[in-house]
Amino acid sequence: MNNITILGYGKIGQAIYYALNTIFEESFSIREAKIRLFDVRPITFPREFQVETEVHNFDLKNSSDMLRLENDLIKPADIVINALPYQFNTIVVDLCSDNNKHYFGLTEDYESLPEWKSDAVYMPQCGLAPGAVSIVAQHFIKDYEIVNNVKMRVGALPRYTNNKLKYAWTWNTHGLVNEYYKQALVLENGELRQVEPLTGLEEISIDGEFFQAFHTAGGIGTLAHTYGNTSEENNTNIDYKTIRYFGHHDYITFMKDDLGMSQDEMHTTMIKMLPYSNQDVVVLYVYVDGIKDGRLQNDVYYKKFYPIEIGSEFVKSIPLTSIQYTTAFGLTANVELLMNNQIKSKGHVKQEMISFSSFTKTKTGKYYKL
Repeated sequence: MNNITILGYGKIGQAIYYALNTIFEESFSIREAKIRLFDVRPITFPREFQVETEVHNFDLKNSSDMLRLENDLIKPADIVINALPYQFNTIVVDLCSDNNKHYFGLTEDYESLPEWKSDAVYMPQCGLAPGAVSIVAQHFIKDYEIVNNVKMRVGALPRYTNNKLKYAWTWNTHGLVNEYYKQALVLENGELRQVEPLTGLEEISIDGEFFQAFHTAGGIGTLAHTYGNTSEENNTNIDYKTIRYFGHHDYITFMKDDLGMSQDEMHTTMIKMLPYSNQDVVVLYVYVDGIKDGRLQNDVYYKKFYPIEIGSEFVKSIPLTSIQYTTAFGLTANVELLMNNQIKSKGHVKQEMISFSSFTKTKTGKYYKL
């Protein structure tokens, strides 16, 4: 399990690589470990890391590139981590399934993924949302006799803004715009439904601070499917909404609905008008209510994540933004569980199948502790 390929070396891919190095240095034999890095752009990384690292840099435009991807990166690996843009998900999933390789990915665009045909572990949604947010929700859900409502709310926000959108780029630009255009899955009184993105606008107060929240695609993961349509008496409601500062929703809906911008047009416009910021905050909020111990109760998880620095005995501290490490660590915690033989299931392993207690005992999952 010590032979790992990371596909994609953007902000999240870098954080995954840094995290895996610290995990290997602290918990596993460095001498037996090897990481292969791939990106279409040139790759640089801290040479102080002790884990053997092999760099691959080529484009993905034709069949010969696909052959290199399979032979040089997929086949030699025990575990493949997909941190590429969502457009490459189908290719990578198919290659991992055909070659019986454990697969970990981050995508919100779950419906577009191909069928998994291998007994190897398949975890396509194990970042922040989808990902850790479902592990937190399941931690509460399991203690209820009857679950009435599950509300998952996540926001990756700049700490400081000075524009009308009250926003700055803190993560993948294509992924953000994609979730504003694709339908969102909800569970409504036990029935699965698709709702339009940007609908269901609500005002929420978290620890005295007020935000907007609205439906976006993908963040709910498979949780709605897990608890949907199990019986005629199922009245459970589960939904996922994105958290934003006040004002953001009005301008986004104006651009999309009133100006009629396509997904590509919105992406181009926002790239031009919004700055990138590494001064960010991630807000994670999960609310569950229902019948527990014979009476109506609720449970709430709420945490704000701020930028951190990680390092080791061998490497000086490296700064990570909030969205970098919350997304990356959701994935690497699951990888660590697999390497420790704590994931016993085969095939598709859903996030709600992962124990929150085990998750938070890992080197990177511990950041999700309250």
